[in-house]
Amino acid sequence: MHYTQRMAVNEAEFCPAGYGCVFQCNVRALVEDLFEIVSWYFPIELKQTSSNASITKDLLTHGCVTCLTAHPEFAPFCYLLIEEKLNDEECSLQQKIEACELLAEAASVFRPESILSHLESMLGALRAVGLNPKCEMAECVPRALIAITEALSKCDNESVIKLGSQLVENLEPFVLQVDMGLTERSLTLLHCASNAGPAIRGMVYDRVIPWLVMLVQAKSQDFPMICAAVHDESTYTDLSPRIFSILVGSPCREFFDVFLCMATRLASTSVIPLISTAEQFYLIAFKLSSPTGETIAAFAETMQSFGLLLDKENRLLLLEKIVDTLISHQIVDMFTLFLVQSQDPMLMKRCAMLPVCGEQSAYRFCVGIANHEPDIGKVLLLRSELPYEISCAISKGLLLSGKEEGVKIYKEQLDRLWRRDSADHEILLKHLCNIFDFDTAANNPQRCLFKVTFLWKQRVFNQLGKSFVAAVNRADESGKTILMQLLPFLLKCFENSSAMQQLFDEFLPVFRTALAGDKEGDPVVLFALSRFIAGSPADRFSSEDSYLMIKALTRALLAPDIPMVCFFSLPRLGIDTVWARKK
Repeated sequence: MHYTQRMAVNEAEFCPAGYGCVFQCNVRALVEDLFEIVSWYFPIELKQTSSNASITKDLLTHGCVTCLTAHPEFAPFCYLLIEEKLNDEECSLQQKIEACELLAEAASVFRPESILSHLESMLGALRAVGLNPKCEMAECVPRALIAITEALSKCDNESVIKLGSQLVENLEPFVLQVDMGLTERSLTLLHCASNAGPAIRGMVYDRVIPWLVMLVQAKSQDFPMICAAVHDESTYTDLSPRIFSILVGSPCREFFDVFLCMATRLASTSVIPLISTAEQFYLIAFKLSSPTGETIAAFAETMQSFGLLLDKENRLLLLEKIVDTLISHQIVDMFTLFLVQSQDPMLMKRCAMLPVCGEQSAYRFCVGIANHEPDIGKVLLLRSELPYEISCAISKGLLLSGKEEGVKIYKEQLDRLWRRDSADHEILLKHLCNIFDFDTAANNPQRCLFKVTFLWKQRVFNQLGKSFVAAVNRADESGKTILMQLLPFLLKCFENSSAMQQLFDEFLPVFRTALAGDKEGDPVVLFALSRFIAGSPADRFSSEDSYLMIKALTRALLAPDIPMVCFFSLPRLGIDTVWARKK
């Protein structure tokens, strides 16, 4: 490696003659350095002249792609490079097409597991390149999709089904909105994936066939344009049957958002009262046949948005209608977020006690009950009245309203987790992670109309952080390892908050303990460390602490399958300075 670098300096260019020597050595410890040297060539930039006519850009691109995929340890770095190029706005379309060529080769030769963490981003970028209306779809786009599908098919069914679900969801609008001219390309991509992945063929066909029927019957129109055409009561009366037909036939978050914007616009000009469109929209829930989990979540969040736009009187009128129509598990899930906005503990308890109310909805109702019910005794009684584990829901609702019982229950659940006192350990872990979520629609206090105290974020973050540190100090070694699984989620809720700096001295000993010793770093701890570093002032780390972190990360670099996301915050440590000082 040093030989290669010296040649690069002496020759004022990266000399390929040294690469053969390097690949014959044990490059595991230096694999990232070697990949970086090769990656500087990509994508190829060549000005063709008469003197080098035999050397073409295609030839150099093929050679570079071969080098970038020549070693199995290149996989994580290669996918990061592809992701960077595909999402870089400064890269030309041709350069992104070359990145798709590299993706097709990488998915064919690397271990299938290597691409899983990049799957969503890769599919979005492939769609953007393949459906770019400025040019024909490059041959490498479907080839890359086929390679990804075949690779995931060798991995496990869950991974390839995830791919199929994302493809169907991402391409549906482009199939149905014929005026965009991308229907054929979208169907081509779905056809390639279904052929390469038998596990998703049935799922893709089940969704595509109804789309084709709609296209043949000319029912599919540009939904946003139809909604934009509604400007008075007369046009609404004429177009609403088509609008609701499309919403029922092609339910998706994008169309729900467009409908909500239309309803808000009409209400602002006093054309159609918001309550009228909200009442018509809620009836869609009873016409949907086997909606996906994503569709249910999108519908629930749209109803929640209607709840925020309606005044209290009209919101309660609609709530009364909905409560009497909760006839199935699916219907309850679709209206839970709207019902939580009632701020009525008795109504929410009535819903939570229904036989058709599932665990997720019951959990959300209990957060609302604990938040709004003034009688703590009634709140605590829920734990014996419901068949689900809801202690964390109660804790969260009480924490937001400023009641000390919320902190006490949170501490109890932390101890149950590290002592493994719970029969449903994974469920408890998931619920504790949920306590730290205040951003998603289902957990945002403002959207849920929860009762909060003044400066609630600072108070709650301090209570959660200090209680967690205390639990870590109480736990034995195996218990500490279990608690570390919560650390990334806890620190995420500190992002962009002054609370991280206030609790810096509390958390630093936790990381010292977790990083000490000679064993390989736990990826969970390293991921949490990146968030801790990013949210803390750099000058607060002593040279000893920085050195401890560097040692742990160095051990991780030498271990296989460590996520590269663990190392993103390293520049904040001032590594070069600390490393030089220690040497």
